[in-house]
Amino acid sequence: MQDNINFMILSSELNNLLKSNANIVIIDVRTFEEYKQGHIPKAINIPEIFTYLPEGITTKIEKENFVEFYEKIFSEAGISKDEIVVFYEDKFTLKSPRGLTILKYLGYDEEKIKVLDSGYYGWLNQKYKISTKIIHNTPKIFKANVQEDFFLDYNEMLEALDNTNIIKLDVRDKDEWVGISSSPYGIDYAPKKGRLPNAVWIEWYDFITENMLSVKSLEKIQYELDKNDIKPNDDIVLYCFKGARLSNSYIALRRLGYKNIRIYFAGWNEWCRKENAPIINEVENNNNPLLQENIALKKKLDKLNLEKTNLIDFPKYNKEPIFAFDREGFICSQNEPKKLKLPSILKFTDIFKNASKIEIYNIIDNNQNRDITYKEGDFYYSLHIIGSRDANKILVYGFDTTKIYKLNNTLDKKNQELKNSQETFKLLFDIAPILIDSFDKNGKCILWNNECEKVFGWTKEELNNHPNSFELFYPDPNIQKAVIDTILHQPKEIFKQWHPLNKKGEVLTTMWTHIDLPDGEIINIGYDITKLKDDEKKLAEQSKLVAMGEMIANIAHQWRQPLSVISTAATGLKITKENNLLSDDYLFDMCTLIDEKAQYLSKTIEEFGDFVKGNIKIEKFTMKFCIESFLKILEERITINNINVIYYIENDINIESYLNELTQCFINILNNSIDVLVEKNNINNRYVFINQKVENNKIIIIFKDNGNGICESIKSKIFEPYFTTKHKSQGTGLGLNLTHNLVKEIFNGSIEVNNVDFEHESKKYQGAEFKLIIPIN
Repeated sequence: MQDNINFMILSSELNNLLKSNANIVIIDVRTFEEYKQGHIPKAINIPEIFTYLPEGITTKIEKENFVEFYEKIFSEAGISKDEIVVFYEDKFTLKSPRGLTILKYLGYDEEKIKVLDSGYYGWLNQKYKISTKIIHNTPKIFKANVQEDFFLDYNEMLEALDNTNIIKLDVRDKDEWVGISSSPYGIDYAPKKGRLPNAVWIEWYDFITENMLSVKSLEKIQYELDKNDIKPNDDIVLYCFKGARLSNSYIALRRLGYKNIRIYFAGWNEWCRKENAPIINEVENNNNPLLQENIALKKKLDKLNLEKTNLIDFPKYNKEPIFAFDREGFICSQNEPKKLKLPSILKFTDIFKNASKIEIYNIIDNNQNRDITYKEGDFYYSLHIIGSRDANKILVYGFDTTKIYKLNNTLDKKNQELKNSQETFKLLFDIAPILIDSFDKNGKCILWNNECEKVFGWTKEELNNHPNSFELFYPDPNIQKAVIDTILHQPKEIFKQWHPLNKKGEVLTTMWTHIDLPDGEIINIGYDITKLKDDEKKLAEQSKLVAMGEMIANIAHQWRQPLSVISTAATGLKITKENNLLSDDYLFDMCTLIDEKAQYLSKTIEEFGDFVKGNIKIEKFTMKFCIESFLKILEERITINNINVIYYIENDINIESYLNELTQCFINILNNSIDVLVEKNNINNRYVFINQKVENNKIIIIFKDNGNGICESIKSKIFEPYFTTKHKSQGTGLGLNLTHNLVKEIFNGSIEVNNVDFEHESKKYQGAEFKLIIPIN
């Protein structure tokens, strides 16, 4: 093993290796989302290099699981033993170095393991080619040759605690070292906080450059080690939380020539989960100034982190600000990529115009904080100035608040517009010819417009003076509950019909829907349709009278022939009797004939009577019975007008519904077709087809005639009341309107009409098609 080894590879060196088609495997350890947006050519994506988090590598099974996991990973990556393996991430921080220590532990030749200096950022800076192609290497067999002495397990680390010849070097963040936070994943992510006894601390940031692109110069690394009296020949054990931060520290130490380095890879993630593991925690000392400084800083930055803004640069707690000012007020360090957003700031007074040096000293020495909104071109930034006595600097963090700034301006304008429109809204609310109200969860009325007061008669004050205002509208408690349940659970686009009382005790018919507001309140919107319903009822009664007139005409048609037969038989009996020619056989035959015709008349009366009674009730029947019954009623009209009715029942099912109302719908539709076919004398063969089937738990009934269809200009009006194309002496225009209302309101179904072309017995026809869709129950 070399004393001094440089595990870093420059972008230019990697580019040359790619050009020479060297035996190389490049591993991008970033997330897949970052990888697919652009990566170094031929690089494969293995985020598990960083994300795999074992809770221990101590027991036999834990070690076997760790080795098997990465053997599989590296085999799929196309690594055996001869390849140069290069890990990289965005910069050079901790993800990619972790791949190096893992591969070394598995026995790979350390001279063939590299980490990209400056990472993907440096590659882009050199303007080398990138790719968006997802790469999958040809798998090889990777067999681990585990270096047991490189990784310490828990028991070995426990033995090392009291060995003064072994330096236990903790490279975690300051807040983890003192015991404020348990891990880089969050304050309370792990079960315990603190550090290992007898450990020394050099924060991992102290081994890398401030822009986090590379390791520091050898002189600066040596300076940090000398401060802690750590010498090149010392026996050193590095530890952090999960083996990531210690890996970049390992790279820095090996570059400087330190070679007796082992690592406790499972680190604090394993240690803090052991029941009896000894722990030192400075939080127990409330007077610790380092602790107090970190707590204050953490609270400040945690609060900033909760702001929903676009963070310019905000690593964990007090690490890597955008830039820092020295005691003279000049920039002394900066994150160059982030600083590009704020080129006009070169000194402290560029932010605070009249700041004096005394003021700058006070900010640093007293750990003062300041906030300011700073404008750079068309952009706005919220800058957070944090004095650090420990760092002897003023640290500057920032958020891009342009969107919020512009949004606030827009909101101010909108608020003004809203304020200006409030009076207009109030006026519209009061004069709108619709019902608008709202009640809170305790039943108190909070909205009650003039239309509500006009329709119902009560004022808002009268409602709120009643212990249960809903009782005024719906005395029945069950109906009250049904109304409230509907408001809470009914879809907003659905209108529901209710029958509340007004102040006079009159029953109204109203339609209601509601709007859910963001604050949980519900606004009810409705309209009074009492008069409309009364008018519809009158129309229905008129239509019924028209239908009854047509039924009487049908009765007259159907009785004509039987009555003629009875009259002839009676006259014949009388004549034969007067002439003494009446025999017993003749008398018997004539009486039988008269009785048959009388029975037919009685049956006809029953059939028409059931329809004329018009009682709305649910009955059990089959669709075949319903269709044949209504055809029987119109039998005479069908016959005398030479109408060929052809019906086909695809699914004859038993249903419970309103037989009488369904019969009336069928009669109205068939009568309409008969009228059309009779009106058009040029039609030789008059057809009406009726087809019934069941689909998706709905009954579909289709009426189709060959009457050449309905004129497109009037098709949308045929369901309107009083609309008719006939002379006023021949039609009222109520039949199809009544049918439309019955289908929608009684059967909760739908009806539509279309013009269709069809064939029957090899002949082509045109006509109108009425399609009724009705739920089975």
